[in-house]
Amino acid sequence: MTETKKPYSTDPKLPPQNIDAENAVIGSILINPSAYEDIDSMLTSDDFYIRRNGWIWGVFEKLHKSESRIDILTVSEELEKVGKLEELGGIAHLSALVNNIPTTLHVESYARIVKDKSKRRNLLENANSLARMAYDEKVNLSTDIDAIIDNITSGVSTRSDGAVHISCFTGQLVAEVEERMAHPGEVWGMRTGFYDYDNMTGGLQPSELLLISGDSGVGKSMFAGQVAEQLALEKYPGVFYSLEMKGIAVARRMISGTSKIATRKIKTGSISDIEFAQFMKHTEELNDLPLFMSDASDWTLAQLRSDLANMKRKYGVKWFVLDYLYLMDAGRVKDETEKTTVLSNGLKRICRSLDLSGIAITSMNKTGMDTFKPLKSSMRGSGQGIYDCDVLCIITKNEVNPNLRRFTLSKGRETEVDNYSFDLIKEDTFPFFKNTVKRSLQL
Repeated sequence: MTETKKPYSTDPKLPPQNIDAENAVIGSILINPSAYEDIDSMLTSDDFYIRRNGWIWGVFEKLHKSESRIDILTVSEELEKVGKLEELGGIAHLSALVNNIPTTLHVESYARIVKDKSKRRNLLENANSLARMAYDEKVNLSTDIDAIIDNITSGVSTRSDGAVHISCFTGQLVAEVEERMAHPGEVWGMRTGFYDYDNMTGGLQPSELLLISGDSGVGKSMFAGQVAEQLALEKYPGVFYSLEMKGIAVARRMISGTSKIATRKIKTGSISDIEFAQFMKHTEELNDLPLFMSDASDWTLAQLRSDLANMKRKYGVKWFVLDYLYLMDAGRVKDETEKTTVLSNGLKRICRSLDLSGIAITSMNKTGMDTFKPLKSSMRGSGQGIYDCDVLCIITKNEVNPNLRRFTLSKGRETEVDNYSFDLIKEDTFPFFKNTVKRSLQL
């Protein structure tokens, strides 16, 4: 099957197209199947000008829906089942698509080009229909042209999740209220294990971003790690991205906190036989949890989203922790103010698009470190995170009791309470917070 060698054409005799972009989309997914998650909502098989690329995309959709792996073998098997493999050019054609891709990093850009050409073809087709109608005296202009115009506006629309009637959302609200009425007093989100936080916020919620800020050494990472372990204990799968500490250090902290064996003793191996038995018991318990971790230090927003999409598809993850925000790679953006804006905004978008609960650790500037008062204005960087996050928790040390930490919810998008505070007890020698007296929220 021969195809023109031109990657695109402006010849009025040929419809808008970009064959190179189409091949790049298909080849990128065959190389990196997780890339499908990034663009599956952008394209359909009808968006491809080259028919065989449309066939392959249809196979991608089928394999993804059945949670099967996407690769040259599985794709070729599906194409053979429907009698398209030979006409397409066999496995050799699929291999050629893979070998001709210089990089898969720009798959979203390739997909946008394909979608743009598809919209232009649709626009041209409808414009031709309008032209034919204009010459046809039998056409009822009051009805037939309206249908064409509707096709044009829907065909060039850039979104598949446009506005719908409010009843779609009130229906969801009624179902939610009825469910919670049947279980009064229960935390409806994911329990963090910290009673006061859960009572006020309802636990961690899907698509929401929690920012944890505070002075250096106040316990931000410890708190996030403890929440992560508690969520896993509650059987909520999740991912801990440790950009600051090695994975072994995070695991050491978690096991030290639950086993009550000092971190220093575990690190130096100065533990008794009884303590070692206790250490192994808690290690095995940690191994059984649906808890995943990465200690790579150079994550970008695009890589993070791709990895989380893949982890959600494979393991059903519901949350993630990022420790910490400013260590992420923002690409060419080097200015700290601009970087914090880009990163916090991108992190919130990841939570929304993947319907995940996100926890990210940030820090305070020098002014914020000189006071025990939790001030949102003391957050490092542009302060954009204050607007992007759903909950902002600032941790401060107690001026009188060094074993107490004050946790202040400086922002809660749905808590309707400003600067709600509660205390947690920091245990001596162990990286572990304990609840103070359990309080019930008075509604």
